[in-house]
Amino acid sequence: MLRIMLADFYRLMRGKLLWVTALILATIAALSVFVFGFAPGIVHVEYNEEYGIVEDGLITSDLGINFEMSAAEAVVISQGGMGNLAWVVLAVAAVIALTPFDAGAIKNELSLGASRGKLYFSKWLLSALIVVAFMFLFTFYFFIFGAVAGGLGDWSGELIASIAWGFAAQVIFVLGYLSVAMLFIFGARKEGVSLYSYMSFVLVPATIGAILSIAWPDILNTFAIFELGLLIQVFADHSAMRGYQIVRGLLVGLAYILLPTALGLLLFKRADIK
Repeated sequence: MLRIMLADFYRLMRGKLLWVTALILATIAALSVFVFGFAPGIVHVEYNEEYGIVEDGLITSDLGINFEMSAAEAVVISQGGMGNLAWVVLAVAAVIALTPFDAGAIKNELSLGASRGKLYFSKWLLSALIVVAFMFLFTFYFFIFGAVAGGLGDWSGELIASIAWGFAAQVIFVLGYLSVAMLFIFGARKEGVSLYSYMSFVLVPATIGAILSIAWPDILNTFAIFELGLLIQVFADHSAMRGYQIVRGLLVGLAYILLPTALGLLLFKRADIK
C-alpha cells in the first residue's frame, strides 16, 4: 500500500497539477481579501453582520467591499470558500485514480498480486492527504493576504478553537466529495463517465436548489440538510447553528464518506478489469 502511494505521489510531483492548483487557490484567496472583501457563500456573522442576513442558522452574504480585512477575519471567512475544494478533489482524484485505469497501471498492479482493497484505499488515502493539505494552504493564503491588507487582527483562544472546529467539520465535507469522486472513478473506470458523473453530482443539486429558491426561498434550508456545498457554507458560521443542526450535518458528512466508499469498493472488487 505504501509503495503504491509513493509511486502515485512521485508521479503527481512530476506533473503540474499541484503547482497550478496552488496558484488557483492563491488567486481565489487574493480576490476574496483584496477585491471582494468576502468569501463566496455563507460567512461569519460577527464579521459580516453589516452585510449578512441571519435566518434559522443560515447566513446569506451580499457583496461587500473591504480593503482592511485582518488576518483573523480573513481566516474566519476562508471557511465559506471551502466549496472550491470540490474541484480540487476532482483534479487530484483524476490524476491519482483515474489516469492509472486509462494507462493500464491498475491492471498491472492487480496482476502483480495487489489487493483490490489496498489499491482502493491507497488511492483514497493519498488523495485525502493531498486535498487536506490544500485546505490548509487555502487557509494560509487567507491569513497571509489578510495580514497584508489589515494586520494580524484580534486573536483569542476562543477564536482559534472556533476556527479549528470549523476547519475539522469542513474536512469531513470535502472528504465526502472525495469519496463520491472515488465511487464514480472505481465504479465506472472510464474517464468521461466518471468526470461527468462527479460534475453532475456537484452542480445539479446546487443549480436545482438555486432555481427553486427563487419561488420558495426557504427551500435552501431543506437542501442544506443533505447538499455538501450548502453544508460547507452553513458550517462556515457554525456558531449560529443549533446543536441538532451540527450533529445532523456531521452525520450527513460522515455518510457521504462511508457509503460511497463501501459501494465503490464493492463495485471495484466485482469489476472485470481489462
